[in-house]
Amino acid sequence: MKPNKAELYREIRGRLAGATGLAIMGVGYELGSDDGAGLAAARRIQERLPHLPVFLTGSAPENYTGPVVKHRPSHVVFLDAAALDGDPGDVALIDPEQIKGVTFSTHTLPLAAIMDYLSRSIGAKSFAIGIQPLHKGFGEEISAEVQRAAELVGDVMVEVVEELNLTRQ
Repeated sequence: MKPNKAELYREIRGRLAGATGLAIMGVGYELGSDDGAGLAAARRIQERLPHLPVFLTGSAPENYTGPVVKHRPSHVVFLDAAALDGDPGDVALIDPEQIKGVTFSTHTLPLAAIMDYLSRSIGAKSFAIGIQPLHKGFGEEISAEVQRAAELVGDVMVEVVEELNLTRQ
Protein backbone atom coordinates (compact mmCIF):
# COMPACT_ATOMS: atom_id res chain seq x y z
CA MET A 1 0.00 0.00 0.00
CA LYS A 2 1.06 3.53 -0.54
CA PRO A 3 2.02 4.99 2.82
CA ASN A 4 -1.21 6.43 4.22
CA LYS A 5 -1.05 7.33 7.89
CA ALA A 6 -4.74 6.85 8.71
CA GLU A 7 -5.01 3.48 6.96
CA LEU A 8 -1.73 2.23 8.42
CA TYR A 9 -2.88 3.31 11.89
CA ARG A 10 -6.19 1.45 11.49
CA GLU A 11 -4.49 -1.73 10.31
CA ILE A 12 -1.83 -1.78 13.03
CA ARG A 13 -4.35 -0.91 15.73
CA GLY A 14 -6.59 -3.74 14.55
CA ARG A 15 -3.73 -6.24 14.69
CA LEU A 16 -2.76 -5.12 18.19
CA ALA A 17 -6.29 -5.04 19.61
CA GLY A 18 -6.31 -7.03 22.83
CA ALA A 19 -2.54 -6.94 23.22
CA THR A 20 -1.29 -7.08 26.79
CA GLY A 21 2.39 -6.74 25.94
CA LEU A 22 4.45 -5.91 22.89
CA ALA A 23 7.96 -6.41 21.57
CA ILE A 24 9.34 -4.84 18.41
CA MET A 25 12.04 -6.52 16.33
CA GLY A 26 13.82 -4.23 13.87
CA VAL A 27 15.42 -6.41 11.22
CA GLY A 28 17.88 -5.62 8.43
CA TYR A 29 21.40 -5.02 7.32
CA GLU A 30 22.53 -1.50 8.11
CA LEU A 31 25.28 -1.37 5.50
CA GLY A 32 22.87 -2.57 2.82
CA SER A 33 21.17 0.78 2.15
CA ASP A 34 17.39 0.24 2.08
CA ASP A 35 17.76 -3.15 3.76
CA GLY A 36 18.09 -1.07 6.94
CA ALA A 37 14.48 0.17 6.73
CA GLY A 38 13.29 -2.02 9.60
CA LEU A 39 16.15 -0.87 11.80
CA ALA A 40 15.41 2.79 11.00
CA ALA A 41 11.74 2.36 11.95
CA ALA A 42 12.66 0.46 15.14
CA ARG A 43 15.14 3.15 16.20
CA ARG A 44 12.45 5.81 15.78
CA ILE A 45 10.19 3.82 18.11
CA GLN A 46 13.02 3.18 20.58
CA GLU A 47 13.84 6.90 20.79
CA ARG A 48 10.27 7.85 21.64
CA LEU A 49 9.34 4.83 23.78
CA PRO A 50 12.50 3.86 25.67
CA HIS A 51 10.63 1.51 28.06
CA LEU A 52 9.16 -0.61 25.26
CA PRO A 53 11.17 -3.74 24.39
CA VAL A 54 12.64 -2.84 21.00
CA PHE A 55 15.31 -5.14 19.61
CA LEU A 56 17.65 -4.02 16.82
CA THR A 57 18.37 -7.50 15.54
CA GLY A 58 20.36 -6.81 12.40
CA SER A 59 20.27 -9.75 10.03
CA ALA A 60 19.93 -12.40 12.77
CA PRO A 61 16.56 -11.91 14.53
CA GLU A 62 16.71 -15.50 15.77
CA ASN A 63 19.49 -14.41 18.17
CA TYR A 64 16.96 -12.21 20.00
CA THR A 65 14.24 -14.78 20.63
CA GLY A 66 15.56 -15.44 24.17
CA PRO A 67 15.20 -11.82 25.31
CA VAL A 68 11.79 -11.58 23.60
CA VAL A 69 10.61 -14.74 25.38
CA LYS A 70 11.86 -13.28 28.67
CA HIS A 71 9.50 -10.30 28.22
CA ARG A 72 6.59 -12.66 27.39
CA PRO A 73 4.74 -10.22 25.11
CA SER A 74 1.34 -11.15 23.76
CA HIS A 75 2.35 -9.64 20.39
CA VAL A 76 5.58 -9.25 18.43
CA VAL A 77 5.94 -6.91 15.46
CA PHE A 78 8.80 -7.40 12.99
CA LEU A 79 9.91 -4.36 10.97
CA ASP A 80 11.86 -5.15 7.82
CA ALA A 81 12.53 -4.34 4.20
CA ALA A 82 10.48 -6.64 1.97
CA ALA A 83 10.05 -7.18 -1.76
CA LEU A 84 6.37 -6.32 -2.06
CA ASP A 85 6.30 -5.90 -5.84
CA GLY A 86 5.41 -2.28 -5.29
CA ASP A 87 6.96 1.14 -5.42
CA PRO A 88 9.87 2.11 -3.16
CA GLY A 89 8.52 3.05 0.26
CA ASP A 90 5.30 1.04 -0.06
CA VAL A 91 4.28 -0.55 3.23
CA ALA A 92 2.41 -3.80 3.93
CA LEU A 93 1.32 -5.68 7.03
CA ILE A 94 2.13 -9.33 6.57
CA ASP A 95 0.83 -12.26 8.60
CA PRO A 96 3.01 -15.35 9.19
CA GLU A 97 1.06 -17.43 6.67
CA GLN A 98 1.60 -14.78 3.97
CA ILE A 99 5.36 -14.61 4.43
CA LYS A 100 6.15 -17.42 2.01
CA GLY A 101 5.11 -15.15 -0.87
CA VAL A 102 7.21 -12.19 0.27
CA THR A 103 10.98 -11.91 0.04
CA PHE A 104 12.53 -10.27 3.07
CA SER A 105 16.01 -8.93 3.58
CA THR A 106 19.18 -10.78 4.45
CA HIS A 107 18.22 -13.04 7.38
CA THR A 108 19.71 -16.33 8.28
CA LEU A 109 16.32 -17.83 9.24
CA PRO A 110 12.94 -17.07 7.66
CA LEU A 111 10.75 -14.75 9.73
CA ALA A 112 7.91 -17.29 9.54
CA ALA A 113 10.06 -19.80 11.48
CA ILE A 114 10.82 -17.23 14.18
CA MET A 115 7.16 -16.22 14.41
CA ASP A 116 6.17 -19.88 14.73
CA TYR A 117 8.72 -20.39 17.50
CA LEU A 118 7.42 -17.37 19.45
CA SER A 119 3.84 -18.56 19.03
CA ARG A 120 4.67 -22.06 20.26
CA SER A 121 6.91 -21.00 23.14
CA ILE A 122 4.93 -18.10 24.63
CA GLY A 123 1.74 -17.87 22.58
CA ALA A 124 2.75 -14.55 21.03
CA LYS A 125 0.88 -13.35 17.96
CA SER A 126 3.21 -11.92 15.33
CA PHE A 127 3.09 -9.98 12.12
CA ALA A 128 5.59 -8.11 10.00
CA ILE A 129 5.50 -4.63 8.60
CA GLY A 130 7.40 -4.70 5.33
CA ILE A 131 8.80 -1.67 3.52
CA GLN A 132 9.55 -1.95 -0.21
CA PRO A 133 13.23 -1.06 -0.81
CA LEU A 134 14.59 0.93 -3.73
CA HIS A 135 18.27 0.02 -3.34
CA LYS A 136 19.98 -3.02 -1.89
CA GLY A 137 23.55 -1.98 -2.60
CA PHE A 138 26.29 -2.23 -0.02
CA GLY A 139 27.20 0.96 1.81
CA GLU A 140 24.65 3.23 0.20
CA GLU A 141 22.49 5.49 2.32
CA ILE A 142 18.85 4.66 2.78
CA SER A 143 16.78 6.17 -0.05
CA ALA A 144 14.51 9.15 0.66
CA GLU A 145 11.33 7.17 -0.15
CA VAL A 146 12.25 4.34 2.17
CA GLN A 147 13.40 6.69 4.94
CA ARG A 148 10.03 8.50 4.82
CA ALA A 149 8.21 5.16 5.00
CA ALA A 150 10.35 4.00 7.95
CA GLU A 151 9.62 7.26 9.78
CA LEU A 152 5.90 6.89 9.10
CA VAL A 153 5.88 3.29 10.34
CA GLY A 154 7.77 4.31 13.47
CA ASP A 155 5.50 7.26 14.18
CA VAL A 156 2.30 5.27 13.66
CA MET A 157 3.58 2.45 15.88
CA VAL A 158 4.31 4.97 18.63
CA GLU A 159 0.79 6.41 18.38
CA VAL A 160 -0.83 2.98 18.51
CA VAL A 161 1.35 1.79 21.40
CA GLU A 162 0.58 4.93 23.39
CA GLU A 163 -3.16 4.71 22.70
CA LEU A 164 -3.28 1.06 23.73
CA ASN A 165 -1.05 1.76 26.74
CA LEU A 166 1.44 -0.95 25.80
CA THR A 167 4.44 0.80 27.35
CA ARG A 168 3.59 -0.45 30.85
CA GLN A 169 5.66 -3.63 30.60
